[in-house]
Amino acid sequence: MDLKTTALLKLIYLEMFGHDMSWASFHVLEVMSSSKYLQKRVGYLAAVQSFRPETEVLMLATNLLKKDIASSSAPTISLPLISLPHVINPSLAMALLSDILPRLSHSNPNIRKKTVVTLYRMALVYPDSLQPAWPKIKDILTNETEDPSVTAAAVNVVCELGCRRPTDFLPLAPRLFELLIDGGNNWMAIKIIKLVFTTL
Repeated sequence: MDLKTTALLKLIYLEMFGHDMSWASFHVLEVMSSSKYLQKRVGYLAAVQSFRPETEVLMLATNLLKKDIASSSAPTISLPLISLPHVINPSLAMALLSDILPRLSHSNPNIRKKTVVTLYRMALVYPDSLQPAWPKIKDILTNETEDPSVTAAAVNVVCELGCRRPTDFLPLAPRLFELLIDGGNNWMAIKIIKLVFTTL
């Protein structure tokens, strides 16, 4: 597997210069399934660079993604959460939604933040995922003791979704105003102001 991982790193490098590596998608999947974290990380990097939502091998990756999302190791959980927004398609979103939602209550704030962003991308390709995810995202946003990075991620998601249908997010106006005044994060303030102007 070390040899295959090294070869995959070379392919990733060549792919950055414009060479196609879609032919190696099965090998990418093999390296993703490695039990060694460093090899697994190379596999996920290759998946982000070479897989597309229509890549056929993604069907075979579903169980691997489920296993990694359910891992007890935070770095291992992060790999699919970082990769999924780049390759998500409706069938994959439907299959993984029930595995991703519990990660919103993970003890590690980085996992919660990555989960919120992943759910946003899922909602774009599979809008039905927003129905079970929205109450949990709303809880994150209204929780005053939440980690600021997780709150900022939730605000970004609300603002991006709110640009499409701003009236749906009016009940959150008091909390968003509070974050605008006391948040201390300029980028978050810009997002909130942008959302306010779309409602006018």
